[in-house]
Amino acid sequence: MDQRRDLRVKDETTLSITYSSPAGERKNLQVLSKDISTGGLQVRTPDFVAVGTRLNLEMVLRSPQRLVELLGVVRWIREASGVAMYEDGIQFENGQADALAALAQYVTDKSSARSKT
Repeated sequence: MDQRRDLRVKDETTLSITYSSPAGERKNLQVLSKDISTGGLQVRTPDFVAVGTRLNLEMVLRSPQRLVELLGVVRWIREASGVAMYEDGIQFENGQADALAALAQYVTDKSSARSKT
């Protein structure tokens, strides 16, 4: 049973993720989202990023095009089937009203467009 509270849509968007490794190294990754909601997103990443890791995320929303910067936390991780990748569930942190409002509009618009097809 799916326990998500937020509207979620399939979305393949390239994101830039920056975080600190357990050894204190600053890491930068370019990843692809699988789906997105106002509460978080799922991404595929070539690197193992531990549960609880805080992330800085940058993504360009399409239609209208807008750069959104968000803070998130890895809530779950699993190995992707058939490829040497990981799938991470990332929850957005609160207190980012403008970015989350833009994201909510994007998700709603994308959901509405899909329901019309």
